[in-house]
Amino acid sequence: MKRIKKLLSIILIAAMAMSFAGCQPPVQDYNVSGYIRSVLDLCYLGETEDYIAFTGSSLEEAEDVRHATVANLAVRFCQKYKMNADDEQMAKIEELMAKALACSQYTVFKKVETDYGYDVKVEYKVQITLQEIEYKIKNIVDTAYNDGTRTNLGAEHIDEIIEVCQHALEYPIYGETKEITFDILVDEDYYLSLNVDLYDIIDEEILVF
Repeated sequence: MKRIKKLLSIILIAAMAMSFAGCQPPVQDYNVSGYIRSVLDLCYLGETEDYIAFTGSSLEEAEDVRHATVANLAVRFCQKYKMNADDEQMAKIEELMAKALACSQYTVFKKVETDYGYDVKVEYKVQITLQEIEYKIKNIVDTAYNDGTRTNLGAEHIDEIIEVCQHALEYPIYGETKEITFDILVDEDYYLSLNVDLYDIIDEEILVF
């Protein structure tokens, strides 16, 4: 199940890159900043309208991209604390990740023309809400293993971790501000391409735990 969700995320990111390059050459002044902002707004805030307008995706396809982002974070969170969550608990953890992502703070700057195409800088604040309560979560984990008989966390301990996270996310905490620059390459026919791995970097840094 975890591998399937990870693979789904990778496939959808690849699909976004294809939709950006497109089958038809875009106009020379294509709004690359708007496109990048639409992807971040979809993945982090759940806003679908601009993404659909840029890519021609259906609402269902856009929602799948958003869900893949959230699900991937939930899987990473479970892996960090070795939580074998059941379907109900995983749904709650995904709700936590969606709520945390909705508090994301970032700015997409206007494109800058270069000799190879465009540069678009994205500035974002690293949210450390869940990182700040790591000691609380580890206390729960330590308590669960103290009797020496467990090989994984019990359902009651996972529920306790979920509750701790729910309370913490009522008051988001932010750390340093980072930036990343997307290099958009434009060929002689005005086909555009960008490195979608940069989205993965932001995904891993905009919410840390």
